[in-house]
Parts: sequence; C-alpha cells; structure tokens
Amino acid sequence: GGGKGGWGGGGGDVKGGGKIRAPEGWKMFVGGLPADITESELFSVFSTYGEVAKVHVMPPNAQGKVASFVYYVNDHSGEDAIKVLNNVYKIRADAPEAVQVRWASEKGASKGDAGKGSWAGGESWGSGGKGQGGGSWDSKGQGGKGGGKGCFNCGGDHLA
Repeated sequence: GGGKGGWGGGGGDVKGGGKIRAPEGWKMFVGGLPADITESELFSVFSTYGEVAKVHVMPPNAQGKVASFVYYVNDHSGEDAIKVLNNVYKIRADAPEAVQVRWASEKGASKGDAGKGSWAGGESWGSGGKGQGGGSWDSKGQGGKGGGKGCFNCGGDHLA
C-alpha cells in the first residue's frame, strides 16, 4: 500500500522493551538487502558481533525489496550490530544503500515498504494523529464539514 502516512515513524529507536526473545534467539530485523542475498553472507557479517543462532531471508516484497531476520544467542550482540551497521554498512560494495538493522517488532514485520525505516512497523502504528485539541479530531470544529480548521492530522491548510 501507499507510503504517505509515515507509519512506523523513526524505525530505528525501539524502546528497551521492544526486543523479542523468540525460541530461536533474540530477533533482529535487517532490511535494504540485495535480492540475491544468501543466508551465509548474512551469517558471516552478523557473526562478527556475536553468536548467530539462525538467519532467515524473506522473499522479496512487491517492490522487490528483501529483508531478513537474524537471531542472536545474546541480546548484547544485537545491540552491537545495531550500533555498528544500521544505516551505515553496505552489505556489498555495489549496494545502492546501507542496511537497516534493528530489533524486530511483534507485528507489521512484513507490511511491505511504506518508505524508509518502516519495514518493521513501529510503536506509532494506529495511534492516531498528533492529538491537538484533546486528541479527538471532531473537537476541532464541525467534524469534517470544512469549517476552515485545516488538516486533522497536522493542522495545516493544505486541505482547505
């Protein structure tokens, strides 16, 4: 689907409670991978930061983007990988962009690519607008009758 809403927000800053301890290990999300990436390539890169329990490469999404889950035995290995690799490391010399590395989130991990940093969803999905005026967008006027109050999401006048 479209990518205008900015859901998934700042994709890299997952709160401390956002880590998932799956049966296979501590679950990391890795995005921005080339279509022909192999599990052994990822295993080689990520084992630099600690013992990798498992690597799972997902099939490309509709835009041809490929992502992977990497499972670490220890969570501090994942912290190190995020610090060193996220938005910095190119998995191959000819890769067009750096990989995104973060803790996997519970839901939305396969929602597709609605823009940079939104592969793995984010805490803000479904939380509504910015909450000005008490949080309810009909509290700003006539509930969509076009009373010149502007965009219910940002307050701007681009909808007038």
